[in-house]
Amino acid sequence: MNRIAKGALAGAVAGVVWKAIEPLLQKEFDSPYSDAGIVAGFFSQGPLRQPLEFVGQGFGGAAFGSLFAALGGHGISQGANAALAENAALWPVVALLQRYHPDVRSGRWPKPFSDPGSIQVSFAGHAIFGVLLGALLDPPAIRG
Repeated sequence: MNRIAKGALAGAVAGVVWKAIEPLLQKEFDSPYSDAGIVAGFFSQGPLRQPLEFVGQGFGGAAFGSLFAALGGHGISQGANAALAENAALWPVVALLQRYHPDVRSGRWPKPFSDPGSIQVSFAGHAIFGVLLGALLDPPAIRG
């Protein structure tokens, strides 16, 4: 398997794992905000939302992972740094999206752009994603 395809696979797995553990982050940081939900919430508020969130995180992770690999990214540190940089760069878009997002408009979410819990959920999720991406793409050597 070439490195870009391996990056896509690693990113897809890391994205799905991130979504699976996101409820723990929401509980830890006392926020209902969901990075996967920021997109999926525009398409469904019903029973399709949860599957859409997993699919979205998988596809988004695959795209990020393939780009990370194509640009020469390697390892856990670079994976985490790249994911956190992407989050910091794109977080201002949340200020625009929150104006129209069904969860914000209904009161289910606070306005995430300025809500400390939402910010923590997002940045922690990106950090975990980046660590997983880097570890799956370039597994660290076991010392012993």
